[in-house]
Amino acid sequence: MKRSLLFFTALLLTACTFGGARNTDGSGNLVVMQGTGKVWPIEGGGSRKILLPFGMHVTPDATNNPIDPPERFSGYHVGTDFEISQGEADKVINVYAVCDGDINSSGFVEGYGGLITEYCTINNEKVTVLYGHLAIDSLVAAKTAVTKGQKIAILGAAHSHDTDENRKHLHFGIVKGWTNDVNGYVQTPEELNLFMDAKTVLPL
Repeated sequence: MKRSLLFFTALLLTACTFGGARNTDGSGNLVVMQGTGKVWPIEGGGSRKILLPFGMHVTPDATNNPIDPPERFSGYHVGTDFEISQGEADKVINVYAVCDGDINSSGFVEGYGGLITEYCTINNEKVTVLYGHLAIDSLVAAKTAVTKGQKIAILGAAHSHDTDENRKHLHFGIVKGWTNDVNGYVQTPEELNLFMDAKTVLPL
């Protein structure tokens, strides 16, 4: 029963949409919609499938994992995975900063491939934002100040060093506080309280 509920949740989230598309300027940075100031961490974020949402418990067992083939991780997912659509396997997909802040780290991390962490403030709370599975040669450098809507990377190719052999997608996570924690999963439901669920704050 629990497994069925998990998959129902995944399918429901897959079908939902968050909002419309955003335009970009000549540099690839997002043009924030006048009067809203809202941005997404990825092109078309409001209409992308979310197969692996925040809080879902998964294992490498195909019967308990919405990803095909299943990933090698186990635990409660602490991010939101934005999937690519059909025809985007070879397309350049931009990734954007969702808030004004400072890049804490930028480079290869096991489990992610290319990863950027950003220190910023969301809803008056200090947070660390994770953007994972990025093309390493596209990453904005650490210790760089960035603005909301600024292009900071592109998605890495599927099953490459840039994604640490994962599928092409964006792992987007928000950790409470300014920290070096880059965990993608935790092992108890209580630990989820250390993170923000992206769907409760996006678009920013």
